[in-house]
Amino acid sequence: MRKDVAEKLIRQIMPMIETANPSDWICPFISARPVSVSTGKPYIGGVNSLLLSLLQVQKDYSSPVWGTANAWRKKGEEKKLPPVLIKKGEKASYVMWFKYIRITEQKEKDGEVITVTFPVFTGGAYPVFNQCQTTAADIDPAVFVKSIGQGQEATPDEKVEEVLKAMPGPPERKPSTQGAYYNVAEDTVYIPTLWKTPEEWAMTVLHEYAHATGHEKRLGRKFGRNGNYDYAMEEVVAEMAAAMVAQHLQIPFDAKQAMTYGACWAKKMAELKGALDDIRARGDFERDLLNAAMKGWKAARYILNISYDGDETE
Repeated sequence: MRKDVAEKLIRQIMPMIETANPSDWICPFISARPVSVSTGKPYIGGVNSLLLSLLQVQKDYSSPVWGTANAWRKKGEEKKLPPVLIKKGEKASYVMWFKYIRITEQKEKDGEVITVTFPVFTGGAYPVFNQCQTTAADIDPAVFVKSIGQGQEATPDEKVEEVLKAMPGPPERKPSTQGAYYNVAEDTVYIPTLWKTPEEWAMTVLHEYAHATGHEKRLGRKFGRNGNYDYAMEEVVAEMAAAMVAQHLQIPFDAKQAMTYGACWAKKMAELKGALDDIRARGDFERDLLNAAMKGWKAARYILNISYDGDETE
């Protein structure tokens, strides 16, 4: 990922990271997934969806609808509204577009020339505005959101259990009397049996299963040791992945609490990298944090058993 792209995406949430305080975190929950004004549907990208949720909380926007200036103008025309423009002085937020392209090369192996095809990631950032930043701020957001239909809603625990049944090669799960955690050596998730709400249980289970995706037989991430850089990054990855899966399943969760937990570990990363005081180190940290977001997106798709090979903008 290019340095300028990482700067645009990560620096807009740096205030959350710099002011993060572990004492503000309460053990587990904005449910409303960010919606693209172009399609009227939730953003499909885990990174964009989570990023816009965090920005919605940070900036206290009452609408979940986002779009480019041109998309807002076109939607206003489509809905026969007065011209929908961006209010004077409003600043854009940035989300990412990305795609995988396949590269084919000829390589020599054991004296033979073979054809090797592998995916290469490319992407960038583009500006979007929340409905509250437009002249359509007073219009009911439902005007811009397509109806998804009604039906009997499954409970959070039912949704999670259904997803975990389809997760490829899931870890073992056992009850715990010492808190929730993932044991890498045993490849086992330990979960307490008593919870205040189904939402708390769901978010915690998803967080620990996100850790499990990092096992060497799955996605193969570095876990690190408690207190070091890799450990802090893994906590950021797991919390992002859990939030992305919860949004995908439309499970209500406290975004402020998820944001606080993730931001505290991101702040730890920044401190270890020296990025809070050294502007030169900040660039490396921003790329690492964006990389963590992409790993979280990959972990979320692993849990959801969703393969991906294509473009992503909305």
